[in-house]
Amino acid sequence: MRINPAIIKAYDIRGLYPFEINKETAFLLGRAYAAFLQKKLRKKRVALSIGRDLRFSSDELARFFTQGATEAGADVIDIGEVTTPLNYFAVSHLRLDGGAMITASHNGPEYNGIKFIVRKGRGMFQIGKEQGLSVLPALARKKIRNAATGIITKREVRKNYVDFLLRIVPLPRFDVFTKLKIVVDASGGSAIIVLPELLSRIGITYKPLFFERDPHFKKHSPNPLKPESQRFVQEELKKGGYAFGVVFDGDADRVQFFDERGRAVPNGSMLGVLAGAVLGQKKRLNQSAKPIGRPNDLNRFRESVVVLDPFISLGVEEYIRERGGVPQRVSTGTAFIKEGMKKYKALLGGEYSGHFYFREFFGSDSAFVAFLSVLKIAMREKKIFSALTRPCERYVSRFTDLAVIKGRAGGITRAIGAYYKKKGANVKKFDGLGISFPDWRAHIRPSNTEPVLRVFVEAKSEEVLEEKMKELLSLLKV
Repeated sequence: MRINPAIIKAYDIRGLYPFEINKETAFLLGRAYAAFLQKKLRKKRVALSIGRDLRFSSDELARFFTQGATEAGADVIDIGEVTTPLNYFAVSHLRLDGGAMITASHNGPEYNGIKFIVRKGRGMFQIGKEQGLSVLPALARKKIRNAATGIITKREVRKNYVDFLLRIVPLPRFDVFTKLKIVVDASGGSAIIVLPELLSRIGITYKPLFFERDPHFKKHSPNPLKPESQRFVQEELKKGGYAFGVVFDGDADRVQFFDERGRAVPNGSMLGVLAGAVLGQKKRLNQSAKPIGRPNDLNRFRESVVVLDPFISLGVEEYIRERGGVPQRVSTGTAFIKEGMKKYKALLGGEYSGHFYFREFFGSDSAFVAFLSVLKIAMREKKIFSALTRPCERYVSRFTDLAVIKGRAGGITRAIGAYYKKKGANVKKFDGLGISFPDWRAHIRPSNTEPVLRVFVEAKSEEVLEEKMKELLSLLKV
């Protein structure tokens, strides 16, 4: 048995169950990852956490991954059914060397996969293809020599996690805010492991949707960007009386926000709202700080980088700059955003897909930190939700996925780039293809997890957007 190289994606392992990823694959990956950690950290004995989401195949894959890891000499802390960000917390809280999360995130139930992290000092790093995943097939084929079998320990860290969340985003209880009600869609996924306790501790009034486990995602897709996943929260919001709504994805590392009318708010706009609040707080701290002691004492107040992927609107860039921030574009994908968070010492970061990254959360993504932060902003600003996001929405945009035959994406994007370059566009090959004109721009990139091209177009007017989107899609289908 060998590991199919096709399941090694840009920043995780992902494939169809049981055809591409199964118990034999999980066993080999467990052995390989234990060996990888030992080599990377130069340690004979390593300890890692293993968590899993609620999909039907995750329990089996977790058991065989654990068997492989312990056979290779790693000690395993089994933290059970968790969200992906809870696993990040467990690695830090338990001071482990690394962790593995059995999940296919927002993909459908026919998929499963594994996300890997390594802890070095206070840093938390996602392991992607460029950071080492590509060597796992070779490591899996090597024989294990003189490795003492690792120990398996079960740990419950959910309460510690909720305590940590409320410590980094302190909130008053919402008893006194009787008019503030929200809609929360857990998608039948891992969010239900944490949400009931978290929401109870806050004390907010909420309408729960799909808080029952749904291992086959029969209620709706675990991808909150899909219209079919949004319609339930939208229907509830349209009844009136709610401040906003949220939908969490399958492993609760992504979140989609909805305004009081049920409109899905672009995640770039939400990043702008979060950035504006953090930059405003840092500005107040900087103004009130006394210039005494060493000059470097105030450096922490001056760091103002916000990392964002190429799909996030130019309007968000402009908004961040106006508030004293420094927007920095990086490649799409959790491994690349986390690298950007570390490289630029960023305050926070975000992706169009609904991942939000926070310095306080190990530079990693957390849907719950985003949710709590937005709750705090909504409470403080006392504005309707749509008014919070409007300043970031300066352009009209459209995002779509276009199915492509495997292997054709590269040729298609090269042809598109050449076509628009002849027409005078500013063409950049960065994380796909960027095309810019004075009144519109587009970004096209192949998905790292699905056989599709992701196409984003934004313009200064609806007329230009419609014209250019139609033109671009026509060229892409040739």
